[in-house]
Amino acid sequence: PYEAVNGECRFNNSMIGAKVKRVVNITEYDERELQRFVGLEGPVTVAFVVANDFRLYSNGVYSTNLCGSPSPKDLTHAVLI
Repeated sequence: PYEAVNGECRFNNSMIGAKVKRVVNITEYDERELQRFVGLEGPVTVAFVVANDFRLYSNGVYSTNLCGSPSPKDLTHAVLI
């Protein structure tokens, strides 16, 4: 974990839990492509912009009517699928 504020963080190779084998881009809004990659390749990370109501999310499938067209610099959260 990152613990340093104005110094070096501690790193221990034995604590590595996973390694990235390769990186691919999935077409934006292509749910079938995402489904295929999750099923055939393993976990996939997804980045998204948090809508104001996300802070109230507690469990289940998150859904909102608050949409936008964010630029990559606006992406604030990443999840593992």
